[in-house]
Amino acid sequence: MAAKLQCEICGGKLIGRPGGIFECDSCGMEYDTAWAKAKIQEITGTVKVEGTVEVTGKVQIDGPVKVECGDNKEALLQRGQMALEDGDWDAAENFFNLTLNLDAKCAEAFLGLAMAESRSHNREDFSEVYTRAKSEWRKHKHVLRARQFDGELDSWLEKLDEYGRMADEEAAMQRTEKIQKAIEKNRLKEQQLAEQKEKEQERLALRKALRKEAIEKAEMTLPPIRAQIACASGLIAASERNSVYLRPNGLVAGTGIRRDGKKWGWYELPHPDAVAVATGAYTYLLLSDGTVLCTNHHTEDPSYYKEDRVEAWRDIKAISASKSHVLGLQKDGRVIAIGYNYFGACDVDGWRDVTAIAGDDKHSLGLKADGTVTATKVKNRQAMPNPSDVGEWRDIVAIAAGGGRSLGLRRDGTVVKAGFRNNSSWDDWFNIVAIDLGEEHAVGLRADGSVIAAGNNRDGQCNVENWRDMSAVAAGAYHTIGLRRDGTLLATGKNGWGQCDVNGTRIFPSYDSLPELRTLFQKKIALETEQLKMQPGFFTAKKRKEIDAQLEQIEIRIRQLTQNG
Repeated sequence: MAAKLQCEICGGKLIGRPGGIFECDSCGMEYDTAWAKAKIQEITGTVKVEGTVEVTGKVQIDGPVKVECGDNKEALLQRGQMALEDGDWDAAENFFNLTLNLDAKCAEAFLGLAMAESRSHNREDFSEVYTRAKSEWRKHKHVLRARQFDGELDSWLEKLDEYGRMADEEAAMQRTEKIQKAIEKNRLKEQQLAEQKEKEQERLALRKALRKEAIEKAEMTLPPIRAQIACASGLIAASERNSVYLRPNGLVAGTGIRRDGKKWGWYELPHPDAVAVATGAYTYLLLSDGTVLCTNHHTEDPSYYKEDRVEAWRDIKAISASKSHVLGLQKDGRVIAIGYNYFGACDVDGWRDVTAIAGDDKHSLGLKADGTVTATKVKNRQAMPNPSDVGEWRDIVAIAAGGGRSLGLRRDGTVVKAGFRNNSSWDDWFNIVAIDLGEEHAVGLRADGSVIAAGNNRDGQCNVENWRDMSAVAAGAYHTIGLRRDGTLLATGKNGWGQCDVNGTRIFPSYDSLPELRTLFQKKIALETEQLKMQPGFFTAKKRKEIDAQLEQIEIRIRQLTQNG
């Protein structure tokens, strides 16, 4: 029988307590360390001690001493495994460390510490962590200890090492493949960029060659086209809130005019003797006799003419309107102006030999017969480029003004500009036969009938790249209208007042018949006016019959042209 430490009073079992105290579990008698040392020295054979025993000093025991802890080790390992399953990593580490306190070479405890640190619930989870490419766990201190103290565990981990090496090789292959794909992708990208750059250079070279060729041939090719489209001059006009057009019969129509004080819509101005139209704050009609009529946009009656502004004008051959003033070009080359003159846009007294006019609310331009341009000086000008810097312009055949800027069309089909804030390239502007300026954009008509635009495209006013077979263009403040050779109107941009509602309207049957139609209608007006002035009588009867016959022939020809169109 194994010797035991027992109570000298009742013979009860002694339980070791912290501090080296032994306490009887029956009577509660306590014994100190000195007593325990003396008692142990007297005991020979096997000693079984339960609980924690703290003994200081030298203890000599004769015979074997057996310390039984197997049951405690297995329990701690099981508790550690359960903590792993529950994901209680701190508790798991504590249980495995306690196990190592009992058995310093316990491989399962070392593996358990590795699993707790890698956050693995079981061996299957740890296998995935362990075999992961370039896994740091293969040389982790806890793993190495586990392999050192357990052959079976070492064999299992050796298999995992093989899987890991395979994963490393696969990862290396994937990395190599990824790098190769990235290299190939970069190579293709560089090749595409090189091809795009080459194509862009070819395009620029072609554009440059076409520009050079067009400029060299401009004196031969452009004048006939400008003469051809001259019959469409003055047929369309655009302002901030209006689009207007003139039919060959002199009927002026459009959209954007105020009709009832609340709505903006269509309007018609029946004037068979109108030859050109311009619009700004008001719509102006140039009549065949050289006079000008002005409509008031803000009255309920759209047919009301505000004649007091321009009623005294005579011998006018061209008009230009802005939102603040109107210009009139007289047949003798002088220019007159009426309107708001805060910026000096009406200071045109003394202009001579002018062949074309253009103006916006800040300045006015005049094209002279020698191809130079004169301009009013912008008074009260704040921080803005000067649109009046046109003194160096030469060989100009057309001008445009808008948004405090100036645009000139050279004889060779290229353009010059003043008052523009950005200096972006206008190299694509060549072979141009007509131009116009809006508040923030410019449009140009090419000799081939296509249209080019530049500037602010916030409202889509520059979306003209698909326009073809055009004969005239006009730029409003934030919209653009164009006239096709088949007589159809196109419009794009802001439409807040219905100014783009003219899109699709056909104003004449055929471009080829347009010059003759305009001539016939003007001749008809002249004959009807002459007939009205004739006094009744014997001597005028013959003349009346001749006029009636001419009017009948004109009507027949007009019907033929209209029906054929």
